[in-house]
Parts: sequence; C-alpha cells; structure tokens
Amino acid sequence: MACAWCDSKNLRKFTGEVAILLPGPNAIEPTVFVWPEFVVCLSCGLAQFSVPKAELQILAKGTPTSGLWQD
Repeated sequence: MACAWCDSKNLRKFTGEVAILLPGPNAIEPTVFVWPEFVVCLSCGLAQFSVPKAELQILAKGTPTSGLWQD
C-alpha cells in the first residue's frame, strides 16, 4: 500500500479517537465520537481512517441515534 498523496510506502497504523462536530451554531454539541484505526504516512503526514457504518449514518442524516451521542 502506498500513500495517496506522496506515493510513499512509509505508512504506519495507529488507533485513536476522533470527535466529529456537526456544523451549526452549537458546533460542540452534538458530537459523534469514533475510535478508528488510522493509517499515517510518516513521510508527508497524510492520515486516513474510515468512519464506522452506524456513525456514518448519523453524519449523513445529521440527527441523533440513541447510544451514539454524548450528553
């Protein structure tokens, strides 16, 4: 696998936490949290991850689903 940006093969996997804020006047709430596995290019810094299906549906609809939103 090569970096999509610089074509380097110097990639490494990491795990992390991402808080995705929906646009709007109260951008801090609601927040969708995901804990993806990242692939980071150690040459140029490009980081890529996939959003799990349940959280992706929330982002697409922009409406809360029980158990996935933080109060």
